[in-house]
Amino acid sequence: MARALKGGNVQAMQQFTSASSWQDAVIIRTHQREVGTTLGRKDGVIIADGCDFPKQGDNSVGVAHQHCGALGKTANCQAGVFLAYASELGHTRLDRRLYMPEHWFSTEYAALRNECDVKEILLCGNPLRHLGLATTSQSSGSKSQHRSRTPCYPTAIGLGCAKATTHR
Repeated sequence: MARALKGGNVQAMQQFTSASSWQDAVIIRTHQREVGTTLGRKDGVIIADGCDFPKQGDNSVGVAHQHCGALGKTANCQAGVFLAYASELGHTRLDRRLYMPEHWFSTEYAALRNECDVKEILLCGNPLRHLGLATTSQSSGSKSQHRSRTPCYPTAIGLGCAKATTHR
């Protein structure tokens, strides 16, 4: 956003969006209502996708030595789940959640959770499972048995797959 503004300051924008005392939950709820009004269509889809962010240290919230899709290997990273909406009228992000590896909830990590100001309940376990959605993804493997275990839903679901995956 800062780069789109004439004279925009990236560091100031990061400070505003991450350290300010504003309540983003209210803004997100308002945005979600507006999406229904402006982009909502009968054939619109909700998209859930995980994204991993490589990290050098281990003091950022939720960082763990885990599979990092961005790097294609096991490394220190944060993982998040993002919901988006798309219709023929446009697309937008709806929400996001940080994935917390289970060990971050142990007593060993209590001080670090406090230092990182973890106040809300975050996702723990497979990120997409908590949204009640399919858990198949490229990071869980591209073999067809993963796709065949995906539960049936009354509506269409798109699954991200490696380019080499055969679709039937």
